[in-house]
Amino acid sequence: MSRAAVFDYSLVAILTLLWGSAFVLIEIALPAFSPAMIALLRIAMAAAFMIAFSVYKGIGLPRTRAHWAKCTSLGLFGFALPFTLVSYGQEFVNSATAAILMAFSPIATLVLAHFLTADEKMTQRRLAAVCLGFLGIIILFGGALNVQTMGIGGLALLGAAFSYAVAGLVMKSMYQFSDIQSSTGSLMMAALWSVPALGLRGDFAKLPYIFQADTSALLSIAAMAIGPTGLATILVLIIVRRRGATFSATSNYGVPVVGVLLGAALLGDPLRWNILVTLLLILTAIWLARPAAENMPAETVSAE
Repeated sequence: MSRAAVFDYSLVAILTLLWGSAFVLIEIALPAFSPAMIALLRIAMAAAFMIAFSVYKGIGLPRTRAHWAKCTSLGLFGFALPFTLVSYGQEFVNSATAAILMAFSPIATLVLAHFLTADEKMTQRRLAAVCLGFLGIIILFGGALNVQTMGIGGLALLGAAFSYAVAGLVMKSMYQFSDIQSSTGSLMMAALWSVPALGLRGDFAKLPYIFQADTSALLSIAAMAIGPTGLATILVLIIVRRRGATFSATSNYGVPVVGVLLGAALLGDPLRWNILVTLLLILTAIWLARPAAENMPAETVSAE
């Protein structure tokens, strides 16, 4: 394997660790912050990070109404809505379960793409992936110790997975725009989208007391903003530029595994049989759902 290939796989490994760690960080922050507050603080800090990065690179912000309109959609479906739903879901299920349910996002993309696009229709292979994914979810729900609690949290997390799937379709229509401008503009709009949710639990009154929260919760919010949100966004851009979007999607295999292992190691989340079986089924489904180009040798996958 060449040095360039080792470097690229190292970037994917770092990206996988960053995304997989988000579930543990959310669980640490939840005792001190509501889901809406976690989403807003994480997004606002990441937006500030990306604004500074875009200014440093001399790229700036989106410049057209059409670009801002796309950023508004991506900000809602790619950041504000899923971040809030994931945090809400983790009030009911542990980080390991959340990581597995969020891995359903590539499967949800297949379903939505079949109905909403003209060039990504369902094939036998993709249908098998969808069926395996749903079977895994049924097993995960059915093997839960508290089915009612699992149902509430699970539905919120599945909603987040479908939201990410919609975001993927929005991103597909943004290739003519600068990636860094799109990321920065989307995070800015996501911060605005996240503000109304603070009214659901009276969180506006709690904002002045943010820095009185437990230190571990504050650090977890900062870590989420810098790592799984800001730095991960930049890493995705680098990987896609070097090796293409298909190669960057290989992180889908590792994120649920990292989330499950970190939850078990750091938070003591139990690895029950239904979690392990569902993890295996979801990973198999993601493998079946992968683009055909992923079967090509790494060096022949064209960069986008």
